[in-house]
Amino acid sequence: MATLPLLVPPPRSGTALPCRWSVPRRVAVSRDPLAEDDPGLERVLRRLAAAGVSAEPVREAGRADLRLELSEELHAQGYRLRLDESGVELLGGSRAGLYYGLCTLEQWLVSRCGTERIEEVPGVSIEDAPNFAERGVMLDVARDRRPTMQTLKALVDRLSSWKYNRLQLYMEADFTYTDCEEALRGRSSYDAAEIGELSRYCRARHVELVPNQQSFGHLHPWLRHERWRELAEVPEGIEHPFSREKEPYGLDPTNPRSLEFLGERYDELLSAFDSDELNVGLDETTDLGEGRSAERCARLGKHRVYVDFLRKVHRLVTERGKRMQFWGDIVLERPEVIDDLPRDAVAMVWGYAADHPFDEELRVFAESGITFDVCPGTSSWNSFGGRTENALGNLRSAARHGAKHGARGVLVTDWGDRGHLQPWPVSYLGWLAGAAFAWSVESADTLASEDFPRLLDLFAFEDEAGVLGRAAFELGRVQAMTGDHSWNGNAQFYLAVFGDQPLPHAQIAGLSIDGLIEADRHLQGCLEGIERARCRGGDAELLRSELELARDLLRFGGALGLARLEAAEEMPLRELPATVRAPLHEELTSLVARHRALWPRRYRPGGLEASASWLEVSLPELR
Repeated sequence: MATLPLLVPPPRSGTALPCRWSVPRRVAVSRDPLAEDDPGLERVLRRLAAAGVSAEPVREAGRADLRLELSEELHAQGYRLRLDESGVELLGGSRAGLYYGLCTLEQWLVSRCGTERIEEVPGVSIEDAPNFAERGVMLDVARDRRPTMQTLKALVDRLSSWKYNRLQLYMEADFTYTDCEEALRGRSSYDAAEIGELSRYCRARHVELVPNQQSFGHLHPWLRHERWRELAEVPEGIEHPFSREKEPYGLDPTNPRSLEFLGERYDELLSAFDSDELNVGLDETTDLGEGRSAERCARLGKHRVYVDFLRKVHRLVTERGKRMQFWGDIVLERPEVIDDLPRDAVAMVWGYAADHPFDEELRVFAESGITFDVCPGTSSWNSFGGRTENALGNLRSAARHGAKHGARGVLVTDWGDRGHLQPWPVSYLGWLAGAAFAWSVESADTLASEDFPRLLDLFAFEDEAGVLGRAAFELGRVQAMTGDHSWNGNAQFYLAVFGDQPLPHAQIAGLSIDGLIEADRHLQGCLEGIERARCRGGDAELLRSELELARDLLRFGGALGLARLEAAEEMPLRELPATVRAPLHEELTSLVARHRALWPRRYRPGGLEASASWLEVSLPELR
């Protein structure tokens, strides 16, 4: 059996054939099973057109060079693709299956023929279907960075070509709710027309846009305003990781108005979506029992109070004809309460470390009979440049254990903690690897880490020079070099955004001078050659600028840490010699300006000031 070239996701069954298709200058295509203007077929035809091959639609499949048919024998999302001397035959278990087969065909053309004129295409036979019925990405649009509609549509194109079929936009106050100006001010939130437009765009690519609205904790964008402060568990506020300010954070579950508030939000939000589900969050209820619910929590137990509120939220969701998704972390703290959960709810079991105990946690839900999805992450946040080894380890583990315990699906999360400072392409590795492992769990074993730079070049950066994939991959390897034991981020990031805080810092214990020097040496060379990038999408210059910014932010964080360690670990930045502070101040000023200049090329204006403030915190200390 001949080995197939690299594809994303790798087909679960297939072989290269010892034959070739001589491509005519005008390819006859049978379109009958497809919707009009099917994006999958258009992708293939654009690829052929780029190589000088035109298309001619025909009604009789027997006359076609590219023959498309539906087959009830196949898995609903499956397809059978054969390319040989006679042309291309593609069968799909549904229109979605045909779409996925067309995506594979387009990748086959790219991986075997590049952008050269297509004369002959090597033969192949593939029969394929996914391990997980649901394969999604959740994009954080609450923490400062909200992509433009153009950026979101380009993302949907890319994710669907990798056979993802779900997308969530994580929201706190990021939908333009009526008469809620205080909470929405400065956020560039999405309105109902935009959500409807995006939902239709997703549907055409066999992606479901699932609504998402935090509903317990993480509601500080609302509760810090006087109008909603009465709903807060701790009205005077708490310290929490998602703001530099002390502020109200979670809802008071004992206040009936909390449910009224949520119901009003759901009514408006859900009218813009056509999905059958709603992710209500309910994770990280940090302040539960610390304020207005303290007496009830003391009497019944905090987790009983939590489940009681969850059941009330579930009632709101089901009354509106939707199925509820919720994050599973609080229930896992006291698994004995799982029997009280609504049986039709979907638990979203998240964890972001390579060694996260998915095996143990997923077993709890599997034994309970509750439907669950497994939710790893891209490891992009709190890092500037990503965390390559952790991302691949976390995504592999989630897929393996999700399959072992019968997870319904995989949701790859991409967060934006502390300013969403990682440039857009830093997430490509996590999205691409997550797609591979969620479709084909076997690829978690068969794909080597060193395969990913090439996959990134072929199907993410579309870089014909083959340099950007390696550059992004190497940027994310810096975490292993500093000697620190940071969790959920890397040392250079924490050094930069916590420059006003004393060292040693809990997030970066074990930091060493030698480790920072080694990391900087690696960073100096990891983008070598990226000026040669040639991207089919025409965005090589933007991608280079983004990766260079990530590298330079990492180098700045390392230089800041090195200066502090060499002086005296506990010395505040402002007490460093002026000769040390001045060049650091100049470099940080330049980096903030570059961050601001790149922002409007992919993101909406609201949130930029909040994002930049996470970098600017060290400027007064260095002045």
